[in-house]
Amino acid sequence: MLTFVARDRFLGGPPGSTTITVEAVGPAGTVPDESAIERTSRMLADRAEAAGLADPSVKRSGDRQIVVRVAGVDQEDELRALVAVGDLRFRRVLATTPDPDGGAAATPATPAPPGTPSPSREQVIAKLGRAYEVAQSLTRDQPAPAQLDPETREALLPFASLSPAEVAVLPADVLAVVPEVACAQLLARPVEARGDPGERSVTCDRAEPPSRYLLDSAALSSAEVRDAKATMDEQGGGWLVTVSFTTAGQQRFTELTRAASSVPDGLNQVAIVVDDVVLSAPAVTTVLTGDVQISGSLTRSTAEALAGQLRSGALPVALRIVDLTSTPD
Repeated sequence: MLTFVARDRFLGGPPGSTTITVEAVGPAGTVPDESAIERTSRMLADRAEAAGLADPSVKRSGDRQIVVRVAGVDQEDELRALVAVGDLRFRRVLATTPDPDGGAAATPATPAPPGTPSPSREQVIAKLGRAYEVAQSLTRDQPAPAQLDPETREALLPFASLSPAEVAVLPADVLAVVPEVACAQLLARPVEARGDPGERSVTCDRAEPPSRYLLDSAALSSAEVRDAKATMDEQGGGWLVTVSFTTAGQQRFTELTRAASSVPDGLNQVAIVVDDVVLSAPAVTTVLTGDVQISGSLTRSTAEALAGQLRSGALPVALRIVDLTSTPD
């Protein structure tokens, strides 16, 4: 180990280092099973090697923390991508609305101390009071209202004050009809609060300004991915990730595009969702029987990181960032 480190430096390896410390979290902040944390550590090591990160080191710290170190400063984005769960889902888009905050940047959620209980749905409903009753009436009368009268908007204002953790426990049909729930709240939901893939969900993309999406249950996931490769788009000049499916996954994807292409324009989008963030939502006008390409504002490093995540499959547990430090020599 020491010999290789010294050899890297003599050969002009990157100076300094970047270290990320993450904490494994289960549902409601519980400590995940030991075997799941150990599998996660091994997968992070494999991802770091596949991404070509310099001199990677993955070590356990305590009962639920993992420390990843790589050579070179300013590797924060690469390490954030490395520890992302990598949970890929393909979902039909049921409705799209603009972000009520007009693209205001999401405030990073402060990690709760270990053992802090997550708010229950009952607690959040009690906090909202009449606002929740109004939202429920909208789900019955107008599943996706384009506009609301001023009186109704005022009644829904308490939703705007909810924390990301409080938003995370509310059902998708309620979130979908409340314009006051902004992308800043949705995108900052705790990593362990991933929704059930068998249910509808509400989330956003990271465009400027972002859009909110009401999404159908997931049609297929990372488990159906056979391979993923990062390549340069010869026509557009940017980077993209090409995903190929298993036999069963290809059949499901083809059926998904068949269903999407059979409806009118404006209702024929399929969202490509990774870790509850919409990467893209292209309109589908024909049945697709081959690979799919994920494009957008991808750089070489983010495309390679995403491809590595999809090849390895989703991490067994969610990882909450505790510390991220770049240290020069």
